[in-house]
Amino acid sequence: MSDLERVLSRLAIDAAFADALRERPQTVLRSYDLGDDELRRLEAVLGGTVTLARLMEPGSAG
Repeated sequence: MSDLERVLSRLAIDAAFADALRERPQTVLRSYDLGDDELRRLEAVLGGTVTLARLMEPGSAG
């Protein structure tokens, strides 16, 4: 499981993590190794432009 998948999985089940991610993203994501493309995908999810379910589909390009 990639770090992006770990973040997205936790985002889906942990409301406190989701709140912290929105308020303090740099602090929350410090322990994850995410590339620029992964950060853009995560930003799209948090901004509501891409649904979490769609992003988690195998082979999804975001």
